[in-house]
Amino acid sequence: MNNLEQEITQINQQWKGISSTKIPMLSKTISMHNFYTNQQVQEMLENLQLPLALNKETTNVVGFVPKKHDYLKKSIVSLKMR
Repeated sequence: MNNLEQEITQINQQWKGISSTKIPMLSKTISMHNFYTNQQVQEMLENLQLPLALNKETTNVVGFVPKKHDYLKKSIVSLKMR
């Protein structure tokens, strides 16, 4: 396996053409540290959104977005009805 990685590195260094886009891969386990240091997770937290997981196909962060799910509107309406 180590030889294969070295060979891939060597081929990549020698290649002069256009490289294809890397395919995102999601590992089987992700530590809380890796999750919370993810740039998309940080952006969600800064925007008062709740990141929950990573999408297996795209590796994008998925979570609860109050504005998108009309959570704030429903909460305000229920408070006014009291």
